[in-house]
Amino acid sequence: MKKRIKWLIVPCLFLLCFLLSTSILSKYSTTLSKTITLDIMKQPYVAEVNGSYYFTLQDAIDAVPTTNTRTVVTLLADVDEGLSVASGQNIAFDFQNRTITNTSVTAAVFENRGTIEISNGSIRQGSSIVHAVINNYSGGTVRISGGSIVNSGDRQAIYNNGGTVVISGNPYIKSVSSVRAAVHNNNGTMTITGGTIVSTNYYGLQVTKSVTIGIKDADPNPSSLSIQGKSYGVYATQTFKFYDGTISGETAAINDESKINDKETGYGLQHTVDGTYKNAFLEAGKIVTFNPNGGRVSETTRAVLAGEQVGTLPIPTYTNYTFDGWFDDPVNGNQISSSTIITADIEFYAHWSQILVAEINGTQYYSLQAAINAAPNNTQTTITLVHDVSENVTIAASKDVIFDLQGYTLRNLQSGSFPVIENSGTLEIISGNITTNATNALINNNNGATLKVSGGNLTSTGTRQVIYNNNGGTVEISGNAYLSSTATGAPSNTTMGRGTVQNMAGGTVNITGGTIIGVNQQAISNEGNLTIGDKDGSIIASTPVIRGETYGIVNDGTMFNFYDGKIMGITGTVNGSIDDIETNSQIQSTTEVVDSKTYNVNYLA
Repeated sequence: MKKRIKWLIVPCLFLLCFLLSTSILSKYSTTLSKTITLDIMKQPYVAEVNGSYYFTLQDAIDAVPTTNTRTVVTLLADVDEGLSVASGQNIAFDFQNRTITNTSVTAAVFENRGTIEISNGSIRQGSSIVHAVINNYSGGTVRISGGSIVNSGDRQAIYNNGGTVVISGNPYIKSVSSVRAAVHNNNGTMTITGGTIVSTNYYGLQVTKSVTIGIKDADPNPSSLSIQGKSYGVYATQTFKFYDGTISGETAAINDESKINDKETGYGLQHTVDGTYKNAFLEAGKIVTFNPNGGRVSETTRAVLAGEQVGTLPIPTYTNYTFDGWFDDPVNGNQISSSTIITADIEFYAHWSQILVAEINGTQYYSLQAAINAAPNNTQTTITLVHDVSENVTIAASKDVIFDLQGYTLRNLQSGSFPVIENSGTLEIISGNITTNATNALINNNNGATLKVSGGNLTSTGTRQVIYNNNGGTVEISGNAYLSSTATGAPSNTTMGRGTVQNMAGGTVNITGGTIIGVNQQAISNEGNLTIGDKDGSIIASTPVIRGETYGIVNDGTMFNFYDGKIMGITGTVNGSIDDIETNSQIQSTTEVVDSKTYNVNYLA
């Protein structure tokens, strides 16, 4: 009996254990299956764009349109990718303080040809990658206002190669490279108004194309941004603007401070040393004023830090005066030099010595006009030039003067509508140079005046004539005189274009020698009486020479006689009629090449 009960108990216990274990396994197997299914659904998504989710950040970027529509791309997880932004894409990244790294792709973390905004998160380039964190190409725009951008490899954190980079706010930008700057503006436009830029082994910022550091607002803020380098904070081979921030480097803050082409007005570059770093920033300076004392100077004020040297001094100019130096008094005082130490706001004055420029019979004068005025009335007087002079002079009706300029130059002083010489008397020019770039004739010969030019070079590089002969004036050109003008247009009182010599109705011009050239228009415009050469029974075909870029002569005058010389023009030789030529001669036609231009030529034979 006992044996039978034993055999019944053992199978029942075995069956009970089997049922219990099956129930337990079934329960936990179902729970585990549900957990695995939920994890698989959540894990792949790393980025979101407009409510759509993507398995990679590049997939999210590729979903952004290329229509320059600003689109937010949100990072949902840390990623390890190399990324490319195409032209026309405009992306504002919200990294949500997550990290993008690149440890496997031999390219920049960002290859940008579109527009990207970075305001948070962290972007890092792996130590084995020899590319920048951000490569910005032509047409690309990068705006960084926050976050961290670090290259632990051998290249820059930011490399701009033709696009636009704007760094503002408080980003942290770093590179450990010993051969590349943390930030390099190789080409394109770069503006830095905030943040911290650090290179632990090279330059903080390399300027190969101009950069603007800070904002020009009359209030430099040394703490608004920091650029720090192991050797130089800024290494510049091109000019840059410096308005805010502090630049630091162990060798020097800036490799070449002359490359700073603009800074806050009234502020100078201050230098301090902080441990191993040499710092440069802007500080209010003492104002140095340069008073030209009658002359002209391009630099009128300068800010110099107290205790520093004034530096290289500007060079002023004053017509017909020589510069004697800068002094601390307008009349006397002490002369200063570039090494003069500035301790307070101060004004320096230019000192001058007047130049003797003209002479009459051994008596010298400080101006040509003074010599003209000293010449006796109605007596022919030779005035000799002894120095180059810039003046606009007037010859009264009672004066009879000869200008012997001796190789010196008389040029216009006033650039407005004033002739170099206003002649109402008798003037003869026998040598030297007279030139103007003004908007008036070089010589204005008035009614009743006589002008004789037998030598010298008379040139106008403005838009007017060399000689403007008014009604009743007389002009004689002879010898080896040379007249050239770039005159253009036409005077208001005639429809004729301006010639190098303009003879108005009632005027008389006789030309027996010399060369007259119209660089842009005709050489001679005649509305009065014009005679070329002498009617003496013989012909000299080589002189005078009348050469115009259009016509040699435009004639609409009372009389035009042609006896000697040659008349040349590209369009034609003479526009108008010729009244008289040498007896028993005929007008001949040919062509001649001068300075690779072919001119039509008339002469007599």
